[in-house]
Amino acid sequence: MGQSALLPTKNIGVRNKVINRFIRSYLVRLGFANYYHYFIHGDSARLHWCKKDDPYTIDATFNTRSGHIWIADDVKIGHGVMFLTGLHIFENGVLTNKVPESGRDIIVKSGCWIASRVIILGGVTLGENCKVYAGAVVADSFPAGSKIKGEKAK
Repeated sequence: MGQSALLPTKNIGVRNKVINRFIRSYLVRLGFANYYHYFIHGDSARLHWCKKDDPYTIDATFNTRSGHIWIADDVKIGHGVMFLTGLHIFENGVLTNKVPESGRDIIVKSGCWIASRVIILGGVTLGENCKVYAGAVVADSFPAGSKIKGEKAK
């Protein structure tokens, strides 16, 4: 009797997982963000963030090919944010397959708020409590408390 009582509960759990997976994949096909996935390009051991195992990380991209990414625990990250340590190397105007292995770390200190669709390039450090507005391209480091906006953040 105990096993048969558990079967409906298990089936409901499996059914809910299937329904949730279907709904998520349908929303992704419609062009909505895939809220339950993020992408790490490079060595995942170079991403130092306690929330990287959080299933609710919102469609972020972490490129760790050319450095480490350090993100404090209390940083808020919006939809579609990209952390890009990688760098393409051109020689005589031609793109090569060479990629630096290190030297382009990204550091985001505590209390930062990074809005949707922000791009943070390698070599950047954001001081505590910085606010990065939606769509900003951050190519330079900023001190604590900075408000950062624009296509090339200033």
